[in-house]
Amino acid sequence: MKSYLWTPVGTLQHRFRGWLIGVDNSSDSCTVPLTDERVIIKNLFVDEPDRNHAGFFAFLDSAYVSGIELQGAFV
Repeated sequence: MKSYLWTPVGTLQHRFRGWLIGVDNSSDSCTVPLTDERVIIKNLFVDEPDRNHAGFFAFLDSAYVSGIELQGAFV
């Protein structure tokens, strides 16, 4: 299984303040996804052992995240 090295989004000085909405690509709408509509991100690998804030996101500020599922992530 291949893993993909990821740098977490956002820093203390530059926090993520946007929207990230995972939607099914078969739809042309820009609406908040229903329960069964999501983007699945697989095999995420975050290798930052000296970092206190690590994951898909490191720092968020008034952000909206919806419809994202991580599978097989290693942080």
